Amino acid sequence: MNLSGVQIDLVFKNITKVRSVGRITLPEVFGFFLTLFLVFPETYPQRMKLTVQQINRLLAAVSQKSGYPLEYSSFDDIADAIGKGMTKKYLYENLYLKARKGNNDTMVGVQDNRMNVIARYLGYQSIHQYLQGFREHPVLTGLLGNYYCYVRRNSRNTAVFRSPVRICRDGDEYIFELQGPRWLYKGKMKLSEGCIFILMEAESGKRLHHVYRIGVREKPQVLQGIFSGVSTTFEPIGGRVVLLAVSEPFEKLEGKELTPAELEQGGTLGARLARYFESYDGNNLGINPVVSFGEDDL
Repeated sequence: MNLSGVQIDLVFKNITKVRSVGRITLPEVFGFFLTLFLVFPETYPQRMKLTVQQINRLLAAVSQKSGYPLEYSSFDDIADAIGKGMTKKYLYENLYLKARKGNNDTMVGVQDNRMNVIARYLGYQSIHQYLQGFREHPVLTGLLGNYYCYVRRNSRNTAVFRSPVRICRDGDEYIFELQGPRWLYKGKMKLSEGCIFILMEAESGKRLHHVYRIGVREKPQVLQGIFSGVSTTFEPIGGRVVLLAVSEPFEKLEGKELTPAELEQGGTLGARLARYFESYDGNNLGINPVVSFGEDDL
């Protein structure tokens, strides 16, 4: 806030009066606190209001990005992940608890500066940019969370690769992250004609493409799709893929190669996955050996 010469003069007069030994009048006390507000506005943080629905969405996005659930014991870790002076007390008491007590349209007073810190953590320049740029898609938002991705190995000998997957938001974009044996693949999610399209790329330059059928279903537990990419010998391959929602944190998910017998140890769902991926011809797609790049290869 810029002060004029008259305001500055008033400020120092009020400070002198308050610091003097003589009697202080009520207007002088008021002038003193006005001085603090003008000179040190951070002493009285500006307050804006958000709806309970906006706060819940904000906290859900923070939880997803940090990898910690919205539970009391996790708010220390969430605050540390956000950094910039964010505290567990503010997140839990001033946001989480107040949001739990209100309806979606209930207005809650919040501090601009703290909201800006949270918005920057989520990839926005300010809370106002976050609110203006927030274009939520209910189907894609319902997918936020952690998953296991299953694909059949490109071999006649049945084996299924299980890979950790995380779906999160980065600003206005929905991001799909798949942790492979060596590389982390990341790509933006696009929804079109009832299907989700994801083109992922790893730091190595290797790419994967997934397409999942979802329709208009929100928060599905299982998604079926098709993947395409290249093998370790750089041959084009494709096949069926299954995405299974899980409740564990992404960091605790474990990638693994599973035999049908190991899958069946996972109960009813594991047995169904074993049957689903049993057939090579029903799951895997490849090309003929390439020799001349002519019609004789067909």
